[in-house]
Amino acid sequence: MSGPIRPPLRVRDTDSSPNVIPVNTIVVSDGDLVDDGGATVTIDTSGAGGLPGTPAQSIQFNSDPAGTFTGSERLLFETGSNNAQIFIKSGASATQAEIRAVDGWGIQIGATDTDNSIRNQIVVFGENDATDGILLLGKTDGGNITLKPTGSGYVGVSNYTTDADSTLTVLGNAAGTPILNLKNDSIEVRLTCEEDDKLYVRGPTSGERFTFDASSATGGITWPDGTEQITAASGGGGFIPATPDGVTGPRFLLAPIGTMGPTDGQQPSVGYLYGCPFIAPKGDLSLTTDTSGGCSIRVVTAASSSSIIIGVYDADSGNNPQTLLATSTFDVSATGQQTNAWSDAVTLNEGEMYYVAWLRPSDETGAVEIRSWSGLEGEVPALGWRNAILLYNMVYDIENSPMTSMPATFGTPDGTNGALPSVGVVI
Repeated sequence: MSGPIRPPLRVRDTDSSPNVIPVNTIVVSDGDLVDDGGATVTIDTSGAGGLPGTPAQSIQFNSDPAGTFTGSERLLFETGSNNAQIFIKSGASATQAEIRAVDGWGIQIGATDTDNSIRNQIVVFGENDATDGILLLGKTDGGNITLKPTGSGYVGVSNYTTDADSTLTVLGNAAGTPILNLKNDSIEVRLTCEEDDKLYVRGPTSGERFTFDASSATGGITWPDGTEQITAASGGGGFIPATPDGVTGPRFLLAPIGTMGPTDGQQPSVGYLYGCPFIAPKGDLSLTTDTSGGCSIRVVTAASSSSIIIGVYDADSGNNPQTLLATSTFDVSATGQQTNAWSDAVTLNEGEMYYVAWLRPSDETGAVEIRSWSGLEGEVPALGWRNAILLYNMVYDIENSPMTSMPATFGTPDGTNGALPSVGVVI
């Protein structure tokens, strides 16, 4: 007797996709089918439902135990209009999130063109790479790489090893010219290396340049006008080889502005403040309270109980004497060279105009004369106009005269002519 007729076996999903009939064999993934013995087998469908781990927007990763996926608020992927961002943070504020290439290999961060070819990239080379260091590559058609610290921050180059030298190199590609531009929105100067051992300092606006040639001991400097200088500049005029008693070293003559010529003796009028302009020398000039760097004069005619006050005034915008900077008072009851300390330590700025002033107090009597120092060949020459009619080579204070001491501010000046004394500063 035959058994009942059974319809063919059908296997389908709840939504009828897939839907297979007839079915002769059912294949189950390895490990999900268990033979219970006899005519019964069990299909295990108790696996995870495949839902991602929290929090929202976390990047999923293989967690512990292996084979399970989870997420973390320390690794997020966020998108918005026109942007996609990966956020990484560590568990403590004192530590840093890190992306690391292991086993001695480097790592790259690249940006591409629309055809996905590399446009800009940062390459950090590892031990196993052909080269070493860090490469920042801008686009091949002239892209810039800009470093912008915030606030008062700066871009620095420092060696990681203590006391090791640090080198900043501007490297021209192959035979390209190394160029360093120092500029802002309105000014600019350019340094270039166009020949071996030579540095050019250029004015991009003017087109002029200085050339510093270090290729030999006689390389020197070439100025924009073509003048070449191969030795250090020597000292200018006004330095006096003669030395006052008890003082070593040369002196700078507070030389009046004008033409070359010897100075004559000066017998200051009692009570009148006289002044003569001069220009501070290259490298500034220090008036110190130390006698070794003080003021120096020569007395050729003395008078008992007499004095001469020497002072230095700065100049106002109209080039007239203005504010008293320092004084030095001399006992001129005996002849000879004398050097005294200045009352105040003052620095006279290179190239600026000042006035050397002298005063014979109004309460004194007798003739006193000061003049140039004696040298091996007579009087020491100085810059100044010779005494002549209508040739005004100095000014005097017509506002405060007569006076017994130098005023803090030079009074209304009036021009006059007369012989000029020599006043020096020990340097």
